[in-house]
Amino acid sequence: MGRIRSSFWVKEFRIALRTLKNRPLFTSSAIVILALGIGINLSIMAFVKAALFDPPSFGDPQELVLLHLTSGYPARGGTPRPHLWTFPQFEELERGGQAGAEAVAAYATFEFTRTGGEHGEVAQGEVVTRDYHRVLGAGPEMGRTFSEGDERGDADPVAIVAYSYWQEKLGGDPSAVGSSIEINKRPVTVIGIAPRGFRGLSGQAQFWVPIPAAEDLLRRPIQGNASGYWFSVVGRLGPEQEVEPVAERMKAFGMAVEREEATPDPDAVYGGSARQLLESRVTPQTRLSLLLLNGAGGLVLLVACANLAILLLARVAERRHDTAVRLALGGSRARIAWGTLAEALVLSQIGCVAALKVASVGIDLLAEFMPAVFMRAGWNLSLFDPGQVELNGQLVLMSVGLALLAGLIVGILPALQATKMVPAQVLRGERVVKKGLSVTTDPRDLVVAGQVAVAMILILGASLLFRSLEHLQGVDGGVDPGGVVVANFSIPPGTAWSGNEGEFRDLLLERLRENPTVEAAAVACTPPHDGHCRFGQIAGAGSTVFERGSRPTVGIQYVRGDFFESVSAPLIAGRPFSSQSGSTTTAEEVVLSELAAARLFPAGDAVGQRVRLEEGILGDGESATVIGVAGDILYDLPTQGVTPDIYVNLPESGFGETLIVRSSASVATVLPDLRRLVADIDPDVPVFNARTLEEIRSDQIGDTRLLRNLLGLFSIVSLILGCAGVWAITANRVAQRKPEIGIRMALGANARSVVGEVQGKGLFWATVGLFVGLGSALFLARLIRSTLFGISPFDPTTIAGGSLLLLSVTWASAYLPAREATRVNPVVVLKSE
Repeated sequence: MGRIRSSFWVKEFRIALRTLKNRPLFTSSAIVILALGIGINLSIMAFVKAALFDPPSFGDPQELVLLHLTSGYPARGGTPRPHLWTFPQFEELERGGQAGAEAVAAYATFEFTRTGGEHGEVAQGEVVTRDYHRVLGAGPEMGRTFSEGDERGDADPVAIVAYSYWQEKLGGDPSAVGSSIEINKRPVTVIGIAPRGFRGLSGQAQFWVPIPAAEDLLRRPIQGNASGYWFSVVGRLGPEQEVEPVAERMKAFGMAVEREEATPDPDAVYGGSARQLLESRVTPQTRLSLLLLNGAGGLVLLVACANLAILLLARVAERRHDTAVRLALGGSRARIAWGTLAEALVLSQIGCVAALKVASVGIDLLAEFMPAVFMRAGWNLSLFDPGQVELNGQLVLMSVGLALLAGLIVGILPALQATKMVPAQVLRGERVVKKGLSVTTDPRDLVVAGQVAVAMILILGASLLFRSLEHLQGVDGGVDPGGVVVANFSIPPGTAWSGNEGEFRDLLLERLRENPTVEAAAVACTPPHDGHCRFGQIAGAGSTVFERGSRPTVGIQYVRGDFFESVSAPLIAGRPFSSQSGSTTTAEEVVLSELAAARLFPAGDAVGQRVRLEEGILGDGESATVIGVAGDILYDLPTQGVTPDIYVNLPESGFGETLIVRSSASVATVLPDLRRLVADIDPDVPVFNARTLEEIRSDQIGDTRLLRNLLGLFSIVSLILGCAGVWAITANRVAQRKPEIGIRMALGANARSVVGEVQGKGLFWATVGLFVGLGSALFLARLIRSTLFGISPFDPTTIAGGSLLLLSVTWASAYLPAREATRVNPVVVLKSE
C-alpha cells in the first residue's frame, strides 16, 4: 500500500515536471518571480538574523550585562543617558563587588600605531582589565589571557592579538606567541591569540593590552585619571541571577559616585543602569529599521506569490476543457487538485535554487552599501559586521521552508478552482450568466486587489522616506563640502614628533600651502558633520556671570590653520585665527558661532568681548577674547540642528589629528600627495580614514537613505508584478470573450464602450485594492514615524501622489490589453463560431 502511495506522489511530480518543461515561457516567468520574492526576503532575513538574533561568539552571552553610569536633566526634558566611566570609578565599583554581578570588567578603545615597518599603520586596540576575556567567555585560541602580574606597574608590555591579525600580519605562525611586535615604537610581547572571529565588544579590536601597558604605549595616565572618561563596563550574572537587582544597585552606585565628584552639576540627576548585552547590541532605531525591512520583504514575497497564483489560475482556465473531460470519465477531483498543487510545489523548489543566487548577490550588495554607523550600538559597542554576513545552513533551510510555504500559498487556490466546475456545462460550451452578463466572480480579481493593496503600502512608505530624505538633505550645514578632503593622522608616542605635535601640524600645513592645487588647509579635532570635539560650559560673557547650574552649554571645536576657509564657512564679523600661528600660540583668542554670539551677547557686540569658560578648555587660562563671529556649522545629525559653538586655537598636544584640505584637484590626486607629504616628514605617522566632506555628510543620513532605497526597490518590484497581474488578467479576459465582443461589435458597439467594459472590471478591483492598501498603510504609518524628518506619516500630498501613481500605472496596465479587444474582426469571429 505504501509503495502504491509513493508511486502516486512520484508520478504526479513527474507529470508536473513534464508539463512545466513543455511550457518554457510560463515556467521561466514563474521561476523568476519566485526567485525575486524569496531571494529578497532571504537577503534581508540574513541581516536581521545576524544583527538581532545570532548570539555573539561569547560564552553564555545571555548572562552578560552592560553597566552604565547615567546623567540627565529633568528640567530640560529627556531621559537619563549613559556615559563613559573613568578608571577610578570602575575601581570603586569593583571594590567590594558593588555591582552585584558575579564578575565585572572594563574596556576602552584607543588608536595605536603599528611601527617597525616601512610605514606606520593605525590599529584599533582595546585597553582592558585582566578579567575582560574571562568575563566574556572568550578564552584564547593559543597562549594565555592576562594575569595579575601583567597589571603591575613595572611589568613589560604584553598583548593578545586578534585571530585575523595573527593570520594576516604574523603569518599564522604558532611561534608568534611569545614573540614581539612594535606598537607606538615600543616592543610588546604577544602572549595569546584571540578566538577566531572575536573582535571585542567594540567589534574593531586588533589587539588587547592591559592598562599599565596602555599607559606606557600611549604615554598618558589612565589608572589615576579622574577626568579620563574612556571606559565601558561589562558584567556577568551568576546562575539564575536577574538584571533588575543589578540595575537598582547601579542606580544607587551612580548617585553615590557623582556626589563625590569635585564639581557636580546641581541641575543634573545622576544614576546608573544595567541592561542585557543582547538587548543593547543595536539601537532601538536600528532594530525598528531592520524589522521594517523584514516586513517589507515579506510583502514583496506575498506579491510574488499572488502573481504566480494568477499565472496558475490562467493555466487552470486554459485547461478547463481537459479537466472537464477527465471528470466526465470518472477522474478524481482530489487527484486533479493535487496535480495543480504539484506544479506549484515543483516551481517553488526550482525557484528556491534560483533564490539562493539572488540572496547571495543581495547580501553582498547590502554589505557594500550598508552605512558604516548603522549597526553601531553606542560608545565602545559594536557586535555586528556586515561583511561577515553570509548564507549558511540555517538560511538555506529557511529558503526551503519559504519556498514550500510559497508553493502552498500559490497552489491551493488554483487547485481548488480546478475542481469547481460542472463538466457537462463546460463540454457543451455553456457560460454561466446573470442578467445577461458574464459572471464577475473571478478569484484572480481578488488576488490582483491584494497585489495592489501591498503595492500601495510599499509605495506610500517609500514616498514618505523619499520626502524625509529630501528634508534631511535640505538642512543647511553651513559649509560648502565640494572639493574638501578629510583625513586623520596619528603621531605615535616615542617618535621624533611626540611632544611636539604643534610643530608637526604647522610644518604639515606649511607644506600643504606650497602645493598649487591646495586652496586652504587646516587641522581640527573633528570636521563638520562628524560630531563635536567636546562640550563645555560658559562661566561668563562680558559683564554677565553665569551661576553654576545655569551656565549655557556650548560645543567646543579646536582648530588650527585656515579652518573657515577650508570649509567655506562665512565670517560674519571680526577676523579668523591667523594662519601663520606658530607652535607658541596660546588659547587667548576664540571665535564664536553666530548662534553662540546671539545667546551670549544679544546686543550684537561680541567681537572684542571676553568670555570665561570652565576650567580645562582653553589650556592657558579660563578667559579669552572674541576675535570673530562665524556662520553656524552643523556638526551633529540634521535632526538635531546647529548648536552654539566656540572655536579655540588648537593646543600643542591633543584634540587635533584631523586634516581638512580644500583643493581644486580631484580626490584621487589629493590623497596620494597627502600621504606622500606626511611620509616625507615622518614615515611612522600614518594617514588613514580618508574621505570627502560630502561623504561624511552623506553618512549622517545613510540609514534613512538605505531604508528609502530598499523600500523604493521593493515598491517598484511589487508595482511591476501587480501591473503584470492586471495586464495578464485583462488580456486573458479579452481572449475568452472574443466571441461575445465580436457579436457586440457586429451589432454596432463602438470601440470606447468595449474598452470601457473590458477595462472597467480590472480597474474596479484595482481601486478596491488601492483603498484597502491605503487604509492599511495609514494604520502602519505610525511605525515609521520615528524614521521621518520634517513630514507627517499622514502627509496628504504624499498620499495623493502615491495613489495617483498607482492608479495611473494600473489604468495603463488594463488599457493596453483592453484596446486589443477593439481589433477583433467580427466576421472572422462569427465564422469561427
